[in-house]
Amino acid sequence: VEVTLKDLNGQQVSLSDFRGKIVFINFWTTWCLACVIEMPSMEKLHQKFKDKDFVMLAINLQESASKIKQFYKEYKLTFTTLLDTTGDVGTGFGIRSIPTTYILDKNGRIIGKALGPREWESKESIALFEYLTESYVASSI
Repeated sequence: VEVTLKDLNGQQVSLSDFRGKIVFINFWTTWCLACVIEMPSMEKLHQKFKDKDFVMLAINLQESASKIKQFYKEYKLTFTTLLDTTGDVGTGFGIRSIPTTYILDKNGRIIGKALGPREWESKESIALFEYLTESYVASSI
């Protein structure tokens, strides 16, 4: 999976920049109540794993950077948001509903998908990401 989008500061970010890390990708919008509900738990997960081989990316579908910056300020979010201004990346990932989350292994391959909101700071989620960042060995196949 290769994607290059701009972040909230206009910098180009590519998924390939994060090879060697577990990548959490969440597709969302500010008008999606379920997306908004799960953001605080995403922030908690981000804070717990940001210093490990883990990166959290929220890909916003077709909203302005200024609107998202205000939303991030209001909800005190610190993980990276990328702007899918055309919706093409969401379409490429087959997004039919939001929030939708993908987990990529350290080689950039999709190893998990979650439809709908989750409690990302739950014991089960923490255990999963501890395993993925510390023990999981990606197949080279």
